[in-house]
Amino acid sequence: MKKNDIKAIAYIVVGFVVALVAVLGMIAMYLSGTFLPVRIGSTYVVGNRIVRYLLYVLLLVIMIFSICLAEYGINFLIKKFHKK
Repeated sequence: MKKNDIKAIAYIVVGFVVALVAVLGMIAMYLSGTFLPVRIGSTYVVGNRIVRYLLYVLLLVIMIFSICLAEYGINFLIKKFHKK
């Protein structure tokens, strides 16, 4: 195995692991009532809701980027084996 092959495999593993962590983070944040609560007592907290939505968007962008990284590694390996 060459250095580029190891790098491509690392891209695949890291990409899928980071995507999985991002999805699990979004699910945990959605299911958690105590992580940045929108209502504290009877008071509606707008700032916490905005921060939650920004975290959802950030995790979504991280997930998309990591899936693209994994796909880059997969495509590199596929192209290499089709050349042989």
